[in-house]
Amino acid sequence: MKNSDIRKTKEIIKRIMKYIFHISPKYFYLNIIFTILIGLTSAMSIWSTKLLINGIVNINANNNFIQIIQSLNSYINSKHQLKIDYKMSMDILEKCGELYLLHQGQFGTTDKVPFCHPERK
Repeated sequence: MKNSDIRKTKEIIKRIMKYIFHISPKYFYLNIIFTILIGLTSAMSIWSTKLLINGIVNINANNNFIQIIQSLNSYINSKHQLKIDYKMSMDILEKCGELYLLHQGQFGTTDKVPFCHPERK
């Protein structure tokens, strides 16, 4: 990959992250926090498995904590995805409101007709 391709990819990722953050900062931060917690609990699970293999610790309590964190993360992800989907749908509807269709008249004339119904605007 060329440096210019990497730079373009970084810019695209930055724009996407800003767009997602703009939709719902609260869920964006919660999503990051729970992603970090899942990473940490995975590391804890590996470490406690090592201890279990060595016969030092019981892993059952740790598994319950991991399941709770993963459930919360799943909930936050689905909530955030719903907000993103809603915002993107509203953006698309807003853009569609600005579209015009060409209407061929009876006598060969062409008129611009709003894409959305006039009463909806």
